Amino acid sequence: MPESIELRKQKLLEKKEKITEELRALTYAQKQRERRERARRLIELGGLVEVVMGMEASQQKEFIVGAIAEACQRVQQNGNVQQHLVNLGRGILARRAAEKAAKKNE
Repeated sequence: MPESIELRKQKLLEKKEKITEELRALTYAQKQRERRERARRLIELGGLVEVVMGMEASQQKEFIVGAIAEACQRVQQNGNVQQHLVNLGRGILARRAAEKAAKKNE
């Protein structure tokens, strides 16, 4: 009997090690993706700076104001989407609570 417990312990430890290795690999892959994404954004930003520097002052001002306006619009849209998702989640939770209350009262 004690041997089977030791065997189970060993198998569980092996599983734990395997899962830990898989998690490390996933974490490493995620970090690599984040690094690539950061590098891509920096390259895009560098290109944008070069474009702006090549413009005349009045064009720069118009371009930058337009870019800021577009960014603000995106933030507003993202905020609206997030609020919509929050409201949907609240509706789902309220519906579940109502269903549970109805079942409880039956």
